Order: sequence, then structure tokens, then C-alpha cells
Amino acid sequence: MRTLPLALAMLGPALVACGPQMKTGLQMTDGATALAQVTRGAADERRPAIARDGSALAYESVARPGDPPHVEVLSLASGGVARAVADRSTEPSWMPGAGGLVCVSRTEKTTTEIVQTFGAGAASAFAAPVGHPLFGAGWPAVSPDGRWVAVSMGNAHVYMTHLRQGSRFDPALALMEVRGTGTIAVGAGAEPTWSPDGKRLAFVRPVSGRAHLFVANATRGAPALQLTEGADDDAQPAWSPDGSTIAFCSAPVSHGIARNANLFVVSPDGSGLRQLTEGDSDACRPAWGPDGVLYFHANVGGHFHIWRLRLRGEE
Repeated sequence: MRTLPLALAMLGPALVACGPQMKTGLQMTDGATALAQVTRGAADERRPAIARDGSALAYESVARPGDPPHVEVLSLASGGVARAVADRSTEPSWMPGAGGLVCVSRTEKTTTEIVQTFGAGAASAFAAPVGHPLFGAGWPAVSPDGRWVAVSMGNAHVYMTHLRQGSRFDPALALMEVRGTGTIAVGAGAEPTWSPDGKRLAFVRPVSGRAHLFVANATRGAPALQLTEGADDDAQPAWSPDGSTIAFCSAPVSHGIARNANLFVVSPDGSGLRQLTEGDSDACRPAWGPDGVLYFHANVGGHFHIWRLRLRGEE
């Protein structure tokens, strides 16, 4: 871990620098326990999302490279066979309450839109199409109260008309009202995740050519706190249900490409870094269950599947 100059260390919580150790396959460190594989389909199964009550797991499934993805739901309470709920869709995120899903849907004409899925497969668009090059959005994250969907946008140019000037964010974070009545540009960043109280967002922002984690107030425009630093890319944060921990993945970068990602956790103030997995697979896209179990996808044995583990000491 990189140490900070004393002057910086005295100002507040230290930034953390990540550097996964390399071992074969997917293994736990001494910071984790109860590693287990959850899905075992023939397809690649990625991007897990856990229902707010812990009853179901949603994830993206792709049968073969080049095939369109679809979203499947598997009951965690009763097991059984997963069912497809949204064709040509990816990046599932659960609504609060009765259990609707929000996902990004890709139509046959490659236009994308954020949709809400209900019941056993009915899907209805509730937000504007996002496939237009000036409004390309993804990575939806529903706020705990169900009012907002935080999204990543390729870029946004926000104008202050009375001053005839503006700011450009690339990438950009935005908040979309679920009922489609407004959109707020939050600032530079991507891959948002909400704190359990709905007041803060953790997200990824580029710094000197590398991706690192930040935390900021969701709506008031306060300065963002940088949580990680270093030569590796830190990405895909997920805020724990009790608000104490943010899980993410970190990968070394070689020739401009991040490879061999592993899971870490850190506190929202930048302290308490722990590495959870190690190996030469790609373990990423963490998602918390309400019971503190951490789900993620990993490519072991030639395919991506959904796995889970617990933080040691929180069994």
C-alpha cells in the first residue's frame, strides 16, 4: 500500500492504493470466508443484483459471444430454475418494495433505453430512450426510496444560460426521476451506487489516467472525497446495506488494459482497506445481499458465473 506524505495524512483519512496479489484461479484471502459458486449455467452469467429482501438474484446471461444478453432471475429462497424476464437487456437493478427490475434494454435496432420490468416478463419503458449519441446512459442504480435512478453517461455539457457558459463532464453522472419528469447532471464520474440512506453516491472517476473511487453527496454538489489511489484501476463499487463498507474490484493495468481483477472493501472515509479475493481470474461487479453476503461474477473454468462470499469476522 502506498503511504501518503505526512502533510496529507494529517488532513484526513488516507487514500488507499490497491495491488492484488497474483495466484492461480479464484481464491479467498484471509479477509473473506465461505466462498461458493451460485450459478452453473452453460452461458456466461454476469452482473449480479440482489432483491432488496434477499429473495432473488438477477443477472445478465449471454449464451455465446456475440449473442444479445438477457436478464434472468433466480429464487434464492427456494432455488429451482432461473427464468428469463427481459430479452436484449443487461445491467439489472432492483426497485424497492414489490421487486420490479430496472435494466438497460437493447432493441434490435441497437437503440437502448432504460426499462422497468414487472412480474414474469412484462417490460415497460419508464424513462426516455438513452441510445442517442448525445444521451447514452447505462449502469442504472435505483435510490433506496425508489424516486431516482443514478446512471452513467458518456458525456454531458451542462450550460448555465444566464452566464452563457457551462461545464463538460466526461464521463458524467446523472440522476433521472423514475417517472421521467426530470434529469439532474451530478458531475464527473461513472458506475454509481447509493448509500443505504440515499444521501450519498459512491462512483468511479478518472485520475491521471486511472480509475479510482470517490464518494459525494447525491444532490448538493459538495466536493467529492477520493477513496483510492495508485497504478491500478478501481471500479464497480457497491455500498453495503449497513452503510459501513464499499466493495469494489481492482485490476492492474498492462498495455492500457486492466486484467485479473480482484475484490476489495473499504470504508466510506477511505480507511480499512481489505482484499477479499486473489488469483488470475476476473472477480468483479460486487452486489450485497441484505444479510451481508457479497455476490460477484468471476470467470473460472472458461465461463463467467455468479459467486458469493462473506467478510471474515461478519459470519
